[in-house]
Amino acid sequence: MGKESCACIERSKVIVIRTIVKKTWYERNKNMTLLTYQVFKTVADHGSFRKAADILGLTPSAISHAISSMENELGFSVLNRSKAGVTLTNYGENLLPYVNAVLNSDESLWQAIAEFNGLKKGKVKVGCFSSVCTSWLPDIMNSFEKEYPDITIEVFHHHM
Repeated sequence: MGKESCACIERSKVIVIRTIVKKTWYERNKNMTLLTYQVFKTVADHGSFRKAADILGLTPSAISHAISSMENELGFSVLNRSKAGVTLTNYGENLLPYVNAVLNSDESLWQAIAEFNGLKKGKVKVGCFSSVCTSWLPDIMNSFEKEYPDITIEVFHHHM
């Protein structure tokens, strides 16, 4: 066998070993749940374990444990912790859009299931300027909530 053949076989072995290692790592590390993703997103959005705990109805300790488990599973830190609060690491910033996509897909799935069952259930996200939020939106939301009590409304406002 020539040198070129040996080198090609060696490269093939390395590629096969890398593929096996990646596959094994992926199969071992599939413990994150939608709750883990929601915890990460909420901490990232609010910059605080305590605020995330209050919003999600969990203890700060449970939030901390979920993030630590996530980071151990991923093999990198997603958050910088300091006395001033919590910020995303570069890895966390890159991961957040994927986590948002998963959570949005889950919400879309449940809305589709509700439609299949003929239910009026789900979440509506509304973005508006502060003036609209204070003048028009309260009356509209009250009417909407009376007609669709199982639909949650999430309002995002922008100061102008």
